[in-house]
Amino acid sequence: MNRPNRRGGLLHDHLRKGGRVVERTAPCPTVLITGASRGIGLALAQEFARGGHDLILVARRAEALERTARKLREETDAT
Repeated sequence: MNRPNRRGGLLHDHLRKGGRVVERTAPCPTVLITGASRGIGLALAQEFARGGHDLILVARRAEALERTARKLREETDAT
């Protein structure tokens, strides 16, 4: 059984064990990612999209966000 730990919850525990981010630890297949147009947010968006999750992307710059969303749709089945 997956239980949240005191250092950051299921995702932190999963990463600490060397797993991939895309392994689902919750029944909800939709992921909200802030800062999705660059940096860590972009990397998470790419990993979750490859894992088949539906994404809700948020970023400050609309043009960069649209470019990111278009690229993810072309490369994966993300919606």
